[in-house]
Amino acid sequence: MNVILTVLSVLGIIIGSVIGLVLLIILILLPMRVRAVVKFDDIDGFRLWAGLGPILLKLFPQSKKQKKKSNKKAEKATEKTAEEFSEDPIKTVEKAAEEQKEKAPEKPKKKGFGDYIKALKFLDYLEILNKATKHFLSKIYFQRLHLDMTVASADASKTAQMYGKLDAAIFPLLGYLNSKKKIKDGEVHIRPDFTAEKMKTVLDTEVCFRLYRALHAGIIILIYIYKNGRRKK
Repeated sequence: MNVILTVLSVLGIIIGSVIGLVLLIILILLPMRVRAVVKFDDIDGFRLWAGLGPILLKLFPQSKKQKKKSNKKAEKATEKTAEEFSEDPIKTVEKAAEEQKEKAPEKPKKKGFGDYIKALKFLDYLEILNKATKHFLSKIYFQRLHLDMTVASADASKTAQMYGKLDAAIFPLLGYLNSKKKIKDGEVHIRPDFTAEKMKTVLDTEVCFRLYRALHAGIIILIYIYKNGRRKK
């Protein structure tokens, strides 16, 4: 009896420690920033990184190792497709018919999450967008926004028009973002160059949000979809 109690107490300690460790990891991860770093220039082109906290992974362009892995997957998929097509089409049809006969009669499917979404109306989608904006999109901010753009073209009049349009579009938006304190470190320079023929752009930006913001918004939206989709089945 004492042995059983000892084993149960040890199991309880192990299970409690595992649960405590999982909760601790969740509590550590939730306040962390989800980051997306975007860079662009005329030499290296577009580059994208994404990560959590201090960890960043390069998503685009792919490294040589990533390209090799994706090429191997594509080759395997091509080989499988070729094998399927190389089989006798009559035997393939007969085989499919036999498999269909062997299958047990399907039970009536329970309504899944997709059915709840299909049951929503247009106004429900607007409300979901409103909730996403309120609880998530409005919480996204720029940790860094550096833009250096030289507007140029072969025609000086076109250069002036392009510069005017960009100036009118970008700076009011920057003013709005600054008024909402959405830019921590911002530096934007746009200038016309009537002697050059090509535009030059250097962009370095980092967009962030807290992980718990996304989780909170996701839970709210899922509850709304479940309640309203269920009501309108």
